[in-house]
Amino acid sequence: MQQLKDLFIRRIYRRIYFFIRWLFFEKPFGLDFHSRDLSVRCQSGGRNSGYVSCPKSFLKDIFSRLSIDSQSSFLDVGCGKGFVLVCAAKMPFGKIEGIDIVSEFVEVAQKNLSILHLDDRIRVTVGDATLFDRYGEFDHIFLYNPFPAEIMSGFIHRLLESLDKSPRGLTVIYANPVCHSLFMEVGRFEIIHEVPNFLTQHKAYIYTVR
Repeated sequence: MQQLKDLFIRRIYRRIYFFIRWLFFEKPFGLDFHSRDLSVRCQSGGRNSGYVSCPKSFLKDIFSRLSIDSQSSFLDVGCGKGFVLVCAAKMPFGKIEGIDIVSEFVEVAQKNLSILHLDDRIRVTVGDATLFDRYGEFDHIFLYNPFPAEIMSGFIHRLLESLDKSPRGLTVIYANPVCHSLFMEVGRFEIIHEVPNFLTQHKAYIYTVR
């Protein structure tokens, strides 16, 4: 009973938190980061899990655990409307990009970045994670439960293929790690940090990859 009560309280708190951010920090500037959209699950044929924004405090905790400098590069796979990318821009990454299979999300992300004058610093494109051929250019990969298990398997294969072709230090950040077991099964991912998320109870795993 207490567990259900805690879940209800967190849900109410989360809605208030996102409403305040939208009302005072997004709407006045024409930004759109926090509008929840799960309809694309059907529109994308199950290749996208829908859009849910990642809390800023959660991202701050995640980034604080990373070793980043001007030589570091960041790719958000399933970037949605670009909020994670905006937070990443506060860090000293030398290169920041995002891909999403849903073109409508990419258009919104590009508009958001333009309003914030970040479109010169951040690149966002429409892309399929299982076909993307530039993983070798990045040493930090971010995912926020972007797609189901069958797509995740293809992504992992593609990512490891890029690592074998272009050996490098590689960090993968997986928030709301629904498919965590798939990463463990291949035997090349090691958890170096586990980051809790108060608002959603969806933790993040930070892996190093060999």
